[in-house]
Amino acid sequence: MKKMRSILCLLMAVLMLFALTACGGGKTDGGKTPSGEDASAKFNPGPKGDEKITLRIGTTGYLGRFLSGLAPEESHSACNAVFDSIFRVDPWTKQIKSDVLDDWYWEDEHHFIMKLHDGVYFSNGQKATSEDLLFSYENHQERGSNYLSGMYLDLDKCEIVDDMTVRFYCEQQNTRISTAYIHLYCKSWSREVGWDSPEWYYPVASGAYYVKEYVADDYMVLHVRDDYWKHSIDEYYVEEYYYKYYPEAATLFMELELGNLDLCVIQSTDYSRYMSEDNSDKNYNVVLDATGSTMYMNFGFKDHDIWYNKDLRLAFAYGINWEEVGMLTLGDFYVANNGFAPKESPSYYDAGTREYDPEKAAEYLKKAGYEPGELSLKACMMDNASYKNFGQAVKYYIEKMGVNIDIQYADVSASIANWVQGGYNNDINLLFAAGGDARQCVTGSLNQANLWPGVTFAYVDDDHFQELYAKLCDPNTTQEDIYKYEKEIQQYIFDECLIIPFAEMNSAFGYDQRVIGPEMVKAITFSNRYQLTELGLRSNWERYQ
Repeated sequence: MKKMRSILCLLMAVLMLFALTACGGGKTDGGKTPSGEDASAKFNPGPKGDEKITLRIGTTGYLGRFLSGLAPEESHSACNAVFDSIFRVDPWTKQIKSDVLDDWYWEDEHHFIMKLHDGVYFSNGQKATSEDLLFSYENHQERGSNYLSGMYLDLDKCEIVDDMTVRFYCEQQNTRISTAYIHLYCKSWSREVGWDSPEWYYPVASGAYYVKEYVADDYMVLHVRDDYWKHSIDEYYVEEYYYKYYPEAATLFMELELGNLDLCVIQSTDYSRYMSEDNSDKNYNVVLDATGSTMYMNFGFKDHDIWYNKDLRLAFAYGINWEEVGMLTLGDFYVANNGFAPKESPSYYDAGTREYDPEKAAEYLKKAGYEPGELSLKACMMDNASYKNFGQAVKYYIEKMGVNIDIQYADVSASIANWVQGGYNNDINLLFAAGGDARQCVTGSLNQANLWPGVTFAYVDDDHFQELYAKLCDPNTTQEDIYKYEKEIQQYIFDECLIIPFAEMNSAFGYDQRVIGPEMVKAITFSNRYQLTELGLRSNWERYQ
C-alpha cells in the first residue's frame, strides 16, 4: 500500500471513484452468504408447478436499438432474446452451438458451409432462407460494423447453393467465423424499413421473445412468443423480461437491496460497499464472474513504427506500475493476471512479470535512443470509467518516465471508428475483449491481435506471433495442441514484451436469492451480458432446483 499513496495523491479524481474500496471486508463465494451459510439452505428459487414469472433486470447502460454493430451500440442481452444467433457458446458445455443451423463445416481450405434449418420462421410469418443467412453477414459490411473482423470473409465470393445452404469464402480458415455472435436478420424486412428506421425498436426477428413495449431511456418489456418456431411456449418459465434503465449505478443497487430487481450488473463501488457489510440476512447476493478475457496495453505497431524497438517496449513494461494501474482501473474487481485467459481456465498460463523499476525503465528508454522529453505519444480512448481510469494512471507514469502523451476521449461509436480507420495516431491503448469469451480461451482474449481488417493499434506485427496465432485459429488444430500453442504464445508475448497484460476482466452480478440461484446466474452471464433465451427455459431452471 505504500506504493499506492504517491499516485493516489496525484490522481484524486480516480480516488473518488473508488473511495468505498477502503472499507473492504471479505469477498463472498457465489452461493454462500458472507457468514459462510449455504444460501440454498435458506433460499429455494425456481419454478413451482406450471407457474411463469416476469424477471426484472436493471441496467445502467443504454437500452439500445436491436441493430447489432455498435452504431449505435445495441442491447446485447436483449438481442440475444429477440434474435436467434447463428453461432454462440453453450453456457454449460462451453461448446459452439447454433440456434438455426443443422450443420456447418469446412468444405476445403477456403469454403465454409452453413446449412440453415428448414423451418425457421420470423415473427412476421416469413420463412427464413439462405438469402437471409447470407444477408446476416453482408449487412455488417454494408453498415461499417466491425463484427466480421477476423473472419477473413470475401463476401463477393460467397454464394447461395440452395434455399437452405450458403458457401462462405474465406481468405484463410479460421475459428472466428463460427464463434462470432451474428444474429439472423430478415432481409426483406430490413430492406423495407432501412437502417435508420425507429422500427428497429420493435424488430421482425426469429428469436424466442418479441419487444412488447419500449420506452426510450426508461424501460422495455420482452414477452415470449407463442409462435416461436423452435419451442413450445410451455417450455418457458420466464414469460417476460422487464428491463429498467437507471442513470446512476447507486440507484440501481438500492433497487436491488429493496427487492425491486431480480438481476443486475453491479459496479465496482457498489460491489465494494457490498463486501464491507454483513449480508447474511439479506435477500440479495452478489457473484463475481470472469468474463473470459484479460485487460492489457497494446503497442500500436501499425500506427507508429517506434514499437519495433524492443528496448522501448521494455521501458514501458518497467516504467509503469501495473499493479497500481490495475487497482485504479478496476477497483475491487482487480485480479492480477499476467496471461490471456482467466485463472480458472485450463488455458491460463503465467509467463512471468516485470516489477516496477523506474531506473531500469530509464536505462531501456536511453538504450532505445530517447532522452527525457524527446518522445511524444497519442491515444484515443473511450469516454467511460475503465478507459479514463486507465488513461489517467498510465499518463502519470509515462510522463514520469519523461515521455509526453496526449490522450483524447470520445464516445463508443467515434472511438471504434477511430480505432478501425486509424484517424488518430493510437501509439498505445487499453484493450480487452469487451464481449468476453464464454470458452475462456486465449484467442477470445486476443481476438483483435490479427484482425483483417480490424483495430489498427491491436495488431501485433510479429511473424512468429502470427504463426502461433494462426495455429490457434486453425479449426483443424486439436484441443491438446491448442493448449500447447496457448502456452507457447503467452510465453513468447512475455519474452518479447509484445503486449503487457495486467488484470483479468470480471463482472459482478447482483441477484434476488428468492428468485434465482448463483449457479444459474453464473451459467447464463458473461461480460455484463445475459443469455436470456437460455435463462427463459424451464428446463435450465430445473437444473438447479
